[in-house]
Amino acid sequence: MTMKTRQRSHHDDVLDGGWGWFVVLHCHMLLILLVGLTHSLGVLVVRWVEYFGDDLGAVSWVPSLAVAVQLFTAPFAGALSERFGCRHVAAVGAIVSSIGWISSSFAESIPVLWFTCGILTGIGYGLAYVPSVSLIGQYFERRHALANGIAYAGSGLGMIAMPPLWLVLINTYGWRGALLIAGATNMNLFGTSLLLRPLPSNLHARTQKTVGEWRCLSSNTQETGRKNGKRVALWQMFGYLKVALFYTNELFSLMVVAMLLNAFGYFLINVHMIPNAVYLGVPELRASFLQTVVGTFSLFARLTHGFFVGLAQLLSPVRLYLASTAVCGVAAFLMSTTNDYLNLAIYAATIGIGNGVFMPIIAVAMKDFVGPDHLSSALGLSFLCMGVGESLGPPVGGWLFDRTGNYQTSFCVAGGALLLAATILLLEMPLRRRRERRLRAEAMRDILNTRLKAKRLCDWDAVSITVSLCKESLNNSQHVTQL
Repeated sequence: MTMKTRQRSHHDDVLDGGWGWFVVLHCHMLLILLVGLTHSLGVLVVRWVEYFGDDLGAVSWVPSLAVAVQLFTAPFAGALSERFGCRHVAAVGAIVSSIGWISSSFAESIPVLWFTCGILTGIGYGLAYVPSVSLIGQYFERRHALANGIAYAGSGLGMIAMPPLWLVLINTYGWRGALLIAGATNMNLFGTSLLLRPLPSNLHARTQKTVGEWRCLSSNTQETGRKNGKRVALWQMFGYLKVALFYTNELFSLMVVAMLLNAFGYFLINVHMIPNAVYLGVPELRASFLQTVVGTFSLFARLTHGFFVGLAQLLSPVRLYLASTAVCGVAAFLMSTTNDYLNLAIYAATIGIGNGVFMPIIAVAMKDFVGPDHLSSALGLSFLCMGVGESLGPPVGGWLFDRTGNYQTSFCVAGGALLLAATILLLEMPLRRRRERRLRAEAMRDILNTRLKAKRLCDWDAVSITVSLCKESLNNSQHVTQL
């Protein structure tokens, strides 16, 4: 084995293993707490409605903000991680989110909880989440889907363990004590964030294989900003956030719209699943186990879906996202039609399987659309749009319940949003074909221009040689004449 072959094999081991598994471990722990704590706040929503006496619509803004602000922070987290490094940004996020949980235990009104449990924890988790997920994309190439599945299995474990754990802590220490314990536990993320070691520079260069037009567009955008003196700062900000992806990459834009609708529908169901079961007469402890069912089947899907990605053309990442979103939409419609606990558990399991596929597949699909070079910024922008959907879903569901007195309309609206997201993604195939035709046409035009320039250069060289020979012949004849 030659030296180059050994070096290449070592690089492949580092890129698809090695320290990358410690990065996966951190992301796994992060998602256990992030998803487990925030997506199980439906247990606390019931207690807050009783304690503060506010409407369900107003109280629903707390979990909605906790997730939405996290996603709104994502684009800035991506830009900050490129500027200061993933480790530092994730560590700051761990501290801020812990402060949010601890300060929430002292809240005396729902608006205070909007700020502490919603905004502060959201900012902290947003700063911690994007650097962690994007660094997995840098460490893994062939095993990216598998590594993502293992990391995102943490969210399934969180959804399994946290709902009943929240209930036990609330019954033992009250909801204030439960929030205080959550903040103390969350501080462990500061320690695991130290595992986010940057990829070595010689290997990082190998991951810069993105589509050339997006890189060129980003550089052109920054150059335009330099030429327009007063708008330099604005263009530089757009360059850091890669906002140009919205109007240059139609596949990215399509995926973002689908993610927004998906987030609206899924998080509406997620927050109101337990209150709906309590409303139907299910005891509170049994109702909380519906979230555990979602987490159990979500964990199974997250651990297994990575083995099927790319096995056939029909199992591309975006098509798996489409199918899993459609499955959740159908389950949401069916959940609105039943009062039986067993049926609720079956539909919750179906939603868990769908969630276990479409959440971890987002990063893989985005990498396919924009390349690894822009993955961090693309995830940030897409999570920002998801934040819009997740911030609207629970309050709309609560508002519909306050107006109708039941959750049927809320779950039907959620199912419609999920099915609309799946329908939009049917446009992916024709848009991809159009993009490939355009890229081929541009490549052919570049080849023809290169050949034309080469021909002109050859013609010019021939003329120059002829003129030189004529001058030399003329000089020789004059010399002979003089002799």
